[in-house]
Amino acid sequence: SDGDTGAKVRRNLAGAYSRSADLLANIGGQYEPAYALHVRALEIYESLLREHPLDAEMRKEAAYMLMDAGETAAHTGRAQEGLRRRQEAVDRLRALSDADPQREELRFTLGWALGELADSLNDHHRTADAKQRLEEAQSLLGALSGARATRLNTTQFLMAMHDMKLG
Repeated sequence: SDGDTGAKVRRNLAGAYSRSADLLANIGGQYEPAYALHVRALEIYESLLREHPLDAEMRKEAAYMLMDAGETAAHTGRAQEGLRRRQEAVDRLRALSDADPQREELRFTLGWALGELADSLNDHHRTADAKQRLEEAQSLLGALSGARATRLNTTQFLMAMHDMKLG
């Protein structure tokens, strides 16, 4: 239907904004324009979700967009917003993971997001909260250790990073 086509176009547009933002931030160190693009991408996803509230794939993509917006917010001195967006992304990923416990990819993503959230909490000197998130991430990722080899390397790397942060 036309609605599906429209949704696809908007998803692609949001993806393009997001990739441009990543390039600006990661290659150019231009966090302010990157932040603006991440926010636009997120706004598109939020409007898509209002129309397709049960689309799990879209909800996962929106959570990624929230993480990205949270990261660039933190880099532009919007520490409070960075923390809030990362927390919201973790809540959404946790809900998705709880709803589909067989999907290891969701638990892996949640483990990664918890590590990012811990960074934000540390920035706010909330070290006990950060430690709690990292420990939750470690137990999630530890349970994935039987995962396929490609994912396993990344999982072990993430766990090592989290161990370092916990240390």
